[in-house]
Amino acid sequence: MKRAIVYESLSNGNTEKVARAMATVLDAKLIPVKEARLEELIYYDMLGFGSGIFAGSPYRSITGLVGKLPDMKGHKAFVFSTGGEGNPKHHRALKEKVLSRGFDFAGEFCCKGEVSKMKILFWTINFKEATNPGQPNEEDLENARIFAKNLLNK
Repeated sequence: MKRAIVYESLSNGNTEKVARAMATVLDAKLIPVKEARLEELIYYDMLGFGSGIFAGSPYRSITGLVGKLPDMKGHKAFVFSTGGEGNPKHHRALKEKVLSRGFDFAGEFCCKGEVSKMKILFWTINFKEATNPGQPNEEDLENARIFAKNLLNK
């Protein structure tokens, strides 16, 4: 089975850390969203889509990419995120895009991520105090690996 994880990780690299943890278990290719090519993604049997959460939603770059995919019936997909809350309710827009493309939905994972700076257009805002310092931590990354193992067993 050919697998890939497409992700957007902007501010602190949190989502990339989770993507890397999952990729080791899934033997998946890691693809930053800016390098993703629709004509290549259609050949993967399983795709993971990951994003940081900004203002309660996944980044438009990832939802936009998923929305451009053709019908992916017969392919599996999962979604994941990192954010200040670590709440799966923020996956709604991404999950809806995945389902609208006909994927077999395999699951979702989220965890808290450190919020110490924010990139907005060309500016980076550094906060005086970080929210969720040190996250995702090793426990979060182990939970991501367990999630990935469970995907293999489905």
